[in-house]
Amino acid sequence: VTAGERMFVIASEPVADRASERDLLREQLGGTGARLVNERLRYESERLADQKEQKRLADRLQNLARQRALKEQQVTLAREVADRQERSHREGLTSWVETSVSRLQANRLAVEVEQLQTEQAETQAALEKLRYEMTARSAGYTELQRAVREEDARARARKGMLDRERADGLAVVDVDAGR
Repeated sequence: VTAGERMFVIASEPVADRASERDLLREQLGGTGARLVNERLRYESERLADQKEQKRLADRLQNLARQRALKEQQVTLAREVADRQERSHREGLTSWVETSVSRLQANRLAVEVEQLQTEQAETQAALEKLRYEMTARSAGYTELQRAVREEDARARARKGMLDRERADGLAVVDVDAGR
C-alpha cells in the first residue's frame, strides 16, 4: 500500500444512511434554483392572466356605465312621451292603446336600467374579488420564495455538516507507506 492510499473502509448502516442523506441533499440543492424559476414563471403567468382579466372587467364597467347613461336618457324621453300621451288621451286626442304602449316602453327601459345597474355591481364585485386574489397570490408567492430559501439554507447547513463528518473520515489511510 502506498502512502495516502486507503487501507480499508469501515462500512456501517449509519454511515450509509448519512451518505444517502448527503446525496439526497445534494440533489435537493441542485433543484432549488429550478424550482424557484418554475414557481416564478407560474406566478408571472397567473399575474399576466389576472391583469388581462382586470382590464376586461374594467372595460366592461366602462361599457356598462355608457350603456346605463344612454338607457337613462332613453327612460327620461320615454317617460316624457308617455306623460304627453296620457295628457293627449285625457283630452281625447289619442287612444288608450297608444298611451299604454308609451308607458310600457318607458317601464321596459326602466327595467333595463336596473339590469345594467345590477350588472355594474356584479362586475365591480368581480373586479374587487380579483384584486384581492391578486394580492393573495402575490403574498403567497413571496412566502413560497422565503420558504424555499429557508429550506435551501437548512439543507446546505445539514449537507455541510455531513460533508465535514465525511472529511473527518471513516477510511483508514496508510501514512507510513508500509513501514
